Amino acid sequence: ELLEFREVLSITQAYFAAYGQDIQNMLSYEIHGNEEVNVGRQQSAALGFFVGTIMREKVPIFERVLKFITHSTVFV
Repeated sequence: ELLEFREVLSITQAYFAAYGQDIQNMLSYEIHGNEEVNVGRQQSAALGFFVGTIMREKVPIFERVLKFITHSTVFV
């Protein structure tokens, strides 16, 4: 199970490295609906991976990549 998580994270990291400039655009268009979300983002943890948002038009492609890597065992 840990190997699957590592593989997903490495593929995800490669995806975001390829579209690194888009990440800044995604974050600039992010809409904060409530204060609880903002408070959660200000807390940091040493997890070793990036958590963020994906533009709506890119979500289906990202889900397909995750499902392919995890053999459809991921819930998005």
